[in-house]
Amino acid sequence: MTPEQRKAYSAKPVAARKGNHPNTNIPGKPRGLTCAQWATVQAEAKRDAKRIIAKMKDAGQLPDDPRAVEALEKAVTTLRASQSTKDVAALGRLILDFTKAKPAQKVDHIVRTAEDILDEMAAEG
Repeated sequence: MTPEQRKAYSAKPVAARKGNHPNTNIPGKPRGLTCAQWATVQAEAKRDAKRIIAKMKDAGQLPDDPRAVEALEKAVTTLRASQSTKDVAALGRLILDFTKAKPAQKVDHIVRTAEDILDEMAAEG
């Protein structure tokens, strides 16, 4: 082997030791991405989350507590970066629960007295 071939041959194990190999285990990182690719995905998700939070702020949908805003921004960032449908569904529901009001159900309660019921029975018979 020439020195150039040896250097090219040893580049793969060196990359794996440095964490730039797709099989490096990092919590939350998809298996097929290298660390550099995952960092790019996270940076783009963070940029999208900041843009979404700014729009929510303009619309007045953010809570007053700064910790809640930070948690919401983290949830949006994770939602944008996640590839798991389970995570996307859970985070989407969490975000909607805290930003959108649930639709109110209209329930009409009619309170009838015993006399009203007897009057109806008398009218029928």
